[in-house]
Order: sequence, then C-alpha cells, then structure tokens
Amino acid sequence: MPKSVIHSYPWYISDWRESPTRRKLTLEERGLYRELLDYCYVEGSIPDNERELCWIAMATEKEFKRCWSKVRQQFIEQDGRLYQQRVAEIKAKVETWREQRRNAGALGGKAKADAKRVLQHPLDGCSTHPLPLPLPLPLPLPTDGAFAPDLAFEKLYSRHPKKKDRAFAENTFFEAMKVPEPEKLFTLIEARHAELCETEEWTKDKGRFAPKLAQWISDRGWTEGVEPPAPLPKPYTDEQRAKDEAALARQRKRNGLEP
Repeated sequence: MPKSVIHSYPWYISDWRESPTRRKLTLEERGLYRELLDYCYVEGSIPDNERELCWIAMATEKEFKRCWSKVRQQFIEQDGRLYQQRVAEIKAKVETWREQRRNAGALGGKAKADAKRVLQHPLDGCSTHPLPLPLPLPLPLPTDGAFAPDLAFEKLYSRHPKKKDRAFAENTFFEAMKVPEPEKLFTLIEARHAELCETEEWTKDKGRFAPKLAQWISDRGWTEGVEPPAPLPKPYTDEQRAKDEAALARQRKRNGLEP
C-alpha cells in the first residue's frame, strides 16, 4: 500500500529555539532550511540539485547561494538525494500511527458487520442459540511489567476534553517520556491532568477552552499551578552538634555562667 501524504508534522517550539541548528543559522538561512524541511516531510527527501532547490524554495540564485553552504550541512546525501534524519524518524512514527488507525478501523468495521448480521439472523443453521456478539478487543498489556507509553497516552487522550491533533499529541507525549523513569513522570502528569479535566475552564462548552493535548504536554502544563515541594531539612550531624555545643559553652562563659 502506498504511504499517505503528510500534510502536517509536529514542530516543538522550545526544541527549535534551543537547538544548535537555529543558533548557527542566520535569519535568511533559517528561512531556506524551513522551506526545504517542509518539502522533505512531504517527499521524504530533497534533490541534490541547486537549481531544483531554488525552485522548491522560490528563492533567487543569489539568495540561495548566500545560504546553501550552511543549510546543506543539515542534510545527508544518499543515492543522489538529500535526507534529514529527524524527518525520517518522525515520518516513520506518523506512518506507524496511521497504520494502527487503519487496522483499528478495519476491526471496528468487521465488528459492526458481525453485530448487524446477528440482529438480522439470530439463529445459525440448526443452532437454537443466537451467535455471540463480538466483544471489544482489549488493549495489549505489557508482559514484563515495563512502562507502556502507548497505553499511557491512550489513557491520557481518552480523558482529554479536546480531541484534536492526535498524531501530534502522541509524538509529543512519546518525546516527553524519554526520561530515565517515565512511569514516575507519567504519574505526575496523569494526576495533574485528571485535576484539570474537572475544572470549569476545561469542561465548559465541551472543552472548547481547554488547550490541545500536544500543546499542554509541550508546555509542561502539569507543572503550572503546582507549588514546588519544600526542601528537606539538612540532617543534624555530630559535627554540627559539636559546633553548637562549643558555641553555647563560649556564650555561657562570656555570661559568667561557667568558670
């Protein structure tokens, strides 16, 4: 089956603004880079031909030559085409998610057809019992007790009041979970998300004023409105005790309480 065209892709503002790539490119170079990056997301790669790239970016030859030497460093050449590693990774994730959605839709369509057939023909041949209604397929559970980010995201997304840009939200969530202990981070995210889903701001008008889940995760929304924990007191060591006792003894001696 041919791969579907990508009309949009996730763009994380904080990652871009803090990236080394942005810092070493001029404003004009960043413009050319973004133009070629958009084309790369659609086609998977860009041609290694300056004349064609000028046409793709709608740049003059002079504009293109001013920028191309540094922008070229962001791409890898292979078989006469230029590729960008990050683009390839994200396109693979988007395609995987779309394939999962297509498979889920096919299963859902089969379940509806089976249910309709049962209602129209409740008896199967000589059987005196109606055919069983198809049961919903359970979500796969991890067998080794490891954290499953796909199941965690499904739990978060199913609760979120604004169901938009699922692919972006999923990619953003997976990026956020790339930490040493993702299960602990998800515990914090889920608890705060559950609280916000009960607020008037997120529930009124069917979630119209709630942020998109991708934006909420990207902005680390689970940290907003939460007081940071108070620092733990330092342990009272034997060394500190000795210093305090010596200072107290000096003070008593100054006050004439000790010889």
